[in-house]
Amino acid sequence: MESSVELQAPMAFLQIWAWLAAILIIGAVFLQIFFRVRRARAGQVPRKIRIRKPPAKMLPEIKERYLRELFDVEGALGREEITVRQAFQTLSAIIRNFVFEVTGIRVQNYTLYEIRQLNMPRLTKLIEEYYAPEFARSTRMKGFASIERTRGVITRWY
Repeated sequence: MESSVELQAPMAFLQIWAWLAAILIIGAVFLQIFFRVRRARAGQVPRKIRIRKPPAKMLPEIKERYLRELFDVEGALGREEITVRQAFQTLSAIIRNFVFEVTGIRVQNYTLYEIRQLNMPRLTKLIEEYYAPEFARSTRMKGFASIERTRGVITRWY
């Protein structure tokens, strides 16, 4: 039986789908690279950080409050009511909250890398000092010297 319709080979249809799949895969890879590069470049742009100063009358009160907190940590550490690790965690919270209160920069949520970008060398040095004992299971550091350095940073601020 003869037919006027000619049939195409089955592979003729599969080539179209293979080409479309290849184009979609290449497009997806290109978009992935494009957005990753774009995100990396966006992260490199330094953000403008506004540092605000508290009123001159309030600064001594703020310093006094945080110095009292340091005194409490020092006493608790001396009486062995807290571990050295807890002392360093508390020191980190104290200095971060102090800097937030006197500058308005939310350093409580910043990583060490982000703190380095702030260009505040005294704060960076303290946070670097706290990092190892703060996250270690145990440490040989005593903590009293770090408390004294933290006290010095707070008293000499501005």
